[in-house]
Amino acid sequence: MLNSLRFRFGFALVTVQVVMLVILVWNSNSNARHSYEHRLFDTAQNLAAQVAATSARYLFELDTARLGEYVRQTMSHDELLFVAVYDADGVLAAGQGPVPVEGATAETIDPHDVTDGVLVVAENVQNNGESLGRAVLGFSLEMMEQSLADARRQSLVLAAVLVFLTILISYVIGRTLTRDLSAVSSAVATYGAGKDTLKHLDASTTEVQTVVDALGQMTREREEAEKQRDETASFYRSLIERSSDVVLVLGADGEIRFVGPSVIDILGYDPEVITGNALVDLAADDQTKDLIHAKLQGTLISDVLELGLATNDGATRKLEVVWQARDGEDGEFVLNGRDVTERRLLEERMRSTERLEAIGQLTGGIAHDFNNQLAVIMGNLELFEEESNEAQKKAAIAAAISACMRSADLTKNLLSFSRKSHLAPQIVDLNALVRDASSWMQRTLPATIRVETSLLAGLWPARLDPSALENALLNLVINARDAMPAGGTLIIETSNMRIDRSYLQSRMEDLPEGQYVLLAVSDTGGGIAKENLDKVFQPFFTTKPVGAGSGLGLPSVHGFVRQSGGTIRVYSEVGAGTTFKLYFPAQTLADPDHPPAPEAEAKRVSKGARLLVVEDTSDVLDLLRRTLDGAGYDVVTARNGDLGYELFAADPEFDLLVTDIVMPGEILGTRLAKDLRALKPDLPVVFITGYATEAAMYGNGLRPDDIRLMKPVRRADLLEAVERAIAGIRRCDETS
Repeated sequence: MLNSLRFRFGFALVTVQVVMLVILVWNSNSNARHSYEHRLFDTAQNLAAQVAATSARYLFELDTARLGEYVRQTMSHDELLFVAVYDADGVLAAGQGPVPVEGATAETIDPHDVTDGVLVVAENVQNNGESLGRAVLGFSLEMMEQSLADARRQSLVLAAVLVFLTILISYVIGRTLTRDLSAVSSAVATYGAGKDTLKHLDASTTEVQTVVDALGQMTREREEAEKQRDETASFYRSLIERSSDVVLVLGADGEIRFVGPSVIDILGYDPEVITGNALVDLAADDQTKDLIHAKLQGTLISDVLELGLATNDGATRKLEVVWQARDGEDGEFVLNGRDVTERRLLEERMRSTERLEAIGQLTGGIAHDFNNQLAVIMGNLELFEEESNEAQKKAAIAAAISACMRSADLTKNLLSFSRKSHLAPQIVDLNALVRDASSWMQRTLPATIRVETSLLAGLWPARLDPSALENALLNLVINARDAMPAGGTLIIETSNMRIDRSYLQSRMEDLPEGQYVLLAVSDTGGGIAKENLDKVFQPFFTTKPVGAGSGLGLPSVHGFVRQSGGTIRVYSEVGAGTTFKLYFPAQTLADPDHPPAPEAEAKRVSKGARLLVVEDTSDVLDLLRRTLDGAGYDVVTARNGDLGYELFAADPEFDLLVTDIVMPGEILGTRLAKDLRALKPDLPVVFITGYATEAAMYGNGLRPDDIRLMKPVRRADLLEAVERAIAGIRRCDETS
């Protein structure tokens, strides 16, 4: 009863009404008292002023009899206790009642004084500004208190009546208002017990009906939300059941709390069997165990992992797992794992294919470069046999030695690329090596390129081959120089680095965690196009013009760094520049072949024939010129196809064109032959190529009867080819 809404509502309503009545009665009494006092004071003041005005006339006329009669008439007011009029000398001229003052002491009366329950009011008696005396009136306060007591009694009676009426009205109103609320309360309780009655409840008041309608709307919305929740749960359940990915829910300790049915197809386990086991128990290798522990301990940031999990039959499947914390569930994780085993096998096959392609490209590049060097060596040795002049012999020997040295450099670069070069590692200070290299850098770089260094004080030492590092640094500096033809800034930096597992995973690096020393070489050149970034370490890949780069510089740097236990990264932005970062582990403390016998020189019947020889390699061009000059031909040389075309166009009286195929400039060897034959259709051509595929790649312009020679070209083969080409044209002329 006491806890019911009806009782509490009625009690609250009655309490509020009673409190308001008490405040009203108290305020009424207080206001009545103050109002009566003010009214009495105003009446006394007005009456005193009236008595003073009337008494002024009688005092002025010295008519005390009439003054006394007037004073007696004034005493007819109920509140007056006494009235006294004093003359100018303070002598009582007329008075009624218990006058409290006699004689001159009347002047000391306070004009508004309350003494012993008597309110005394005094007023000066004046006539035309002349003081004639003073009028003093005394009023009884007891009569006021009596009036206030009567008013208070009346207020209390009225308050009691109002309280009774308030209780009666509050009871009626409370019962009326709470009738619907009680019905709503009962309906809600019934609905909570599973009976749907809210929809059929009608209220007698608009407000309560609004509440009922709102509750009904809430009920419908809740039912709709529950329906949608059930549909969503069913949808996601079907997704998990039909998904080819493995879905797992892990506890904070790594225990498997839920696993999707696809685990049967991928790992061969029944979901009920592995539920409750630890995920780490399924790890097929130590690396996977370390990754799982790191994620559970929160020390691994990356959310995408590759885990090797053991299958029920003992095999290993690679799963690419997205690991995320479960929303709203502290300590739980949701894992979505996709089987990438076949993809990794396919990628490995593709890498093998790419390696085979790289080897093929490498083989062709080696053949091209070595054939050029062998051509210089062979030609100079053959010239050495025929020369009688000592100076010419020395020149031939010097050219051959130079070609041998270039061949040795090529071999060294190849070994660096294959990571099989002989290194002599020792503990070195990279800062010192960079400072020592500054001298030759200034000689290598033009004045338009400024070199800046930022070397970390306290740099950790590293164990590597200083000579190989200088060679790598030289390659990077030359690349930077070529990237800044108009000048710029070359920046070399060193710093200490700590490489952790998250760094290795984000960059897919195969390196041990630990401390590394960083050497960074940056330029402000044009940068490397995005599509070329993945190719810069491929052998013989270069964006430089033909003949301007071997394509082995960066691959040899990559091979040296990897052989030293480090790695290299490249960062570039077109128009901004390029940075190569080299990471090194920090150091915490057979008979030569006999040359074939020279063949007999072919009988030359075309001495004096005019030949145009085009070759971009200066040593090969010089050797060809000297060989053909020595054979009695009139030789004109050109360093590229563009210059060769200009020479021929100026004077087309040439008997033969001898040209390389791949050369710098706009005009390659095959196009040169085509363009010159447009000027002279019967021009014979001898092509000299570094490796066979050049002719196939750039073969537009070759004729079936054109002679093609592979470098290195022996002197006898060259002279025979020249003679055959010229003789063939002459035979055609004779038959025609």
